[in-house]
Amino acid sequence: MTTAVPAGKLRTAYQRALRGLVMGLCGVSALGIVTMMGITVYDVVCRALFNAPLRGANDLVSVCAAITLAASLPYTTILKGHVAIEFLFLKLSKRGRRIGNVLVHSVIATLFILFAWQCVRYGNAMLEKNQLMVTLRWPLFWVPYVMALCCAATVLTVFEHLFFPGQELIKP
Repeated sequence: MTTAVPAGKLRTAYQRALRGLVMGLCGVSALGIVTMMGITVYDVVCRALFNAPLRGANDLVSVCAAITLAASLPYTTILKGHVAIEFLFLKLSKRGRRIGNVLVHSVIATLFILFAWQCVRYGNAMLEKNQLMVTLRWPLFWVPYVMALCCAATVLTVFEHLFFPGQELIKP
């Protein structure tokens, strides 16, 4: 005989896991910014003082930028930090706002599901073709996979807003 898990505990566990995932990706994003700054400063200083630029600095900064941008999406979405057309929603009735909210969040979730799927397809193509960074010659296939993970996490945050509107999962 199995014991059913109460819905409240399951939701709490889900929220805790989602919060951990979002905050972890936020940390990755912050680390990406610091890494880009460090690479740039090191490259400029070595180039100016020793005439020895950092080999592959452009490759590294490009990868860090892609990961930083993707990893920041779930956090921005959970905080509703994106551009919103509030003046349009304020003119609608409460029912109209709810319907609009469902439509907008459904479209956003669909788009990010498509983004994640396309990132996986692109990563598979890069892996198949053994695509490498231009200067460092390191493999690049994993970057779209990380971006797909971030898009999937963004979908989960959109679902959180869709199914539990008005509730804050994370405070800024």
